[in-house]
Amino acid sequence: MACQRGICCSGHLATGHHPAQHCICRTTLVPKLPTTILPSDFRPIAVSKEGSRLLTRFLSQRWSHLCFTTHDQFGFQERDGTEEATSFLHGILWHAISAPRSISVAVLDMAKAFDSVNHGTLLRAAETNGSPPFLLNLLASSYS
Repeated sequence: MACQRGICCSGHLATGHHPAQHCICRTTLVPKLPTTILPSDFRPIAVSKEGSRLLTRFLSQRWSHLCFTTHDQFGFQERDGTEEATSFLHGILWHAISAPRSISVAVLDMAKAFDSVNHGTLLRAAETNGSPPFLLNLLASSYS
């Protein structure tokens, strides 16, 4: 079965097309509060089909060779970015306290960051960073 999925994903990569049925997710509304009244009281969690997640993993592995990131980037890495970022911040703060010096920290609320990114902007950034046309077509079909 895993081999069949791998062949299917390779076919999607070869054609540069992500079938629409793989873009459909099951969404569950998880309450943020004990008593929920408004739609904003829920957090939507979308779970995609296994084939789509497998294709995403393949793309991530292939894409990582094209788009280089710095060692201090914690997101979109195959590691526990949250743990590393927390430890890194703890070390910086500990150093600032032990050796009296000032320090500035910026904290960003990423709750809606990816909901607000224009898909065209993502595609242009991928193209600018050297993504091959077949990968761009596959990305575009995922967002359409």
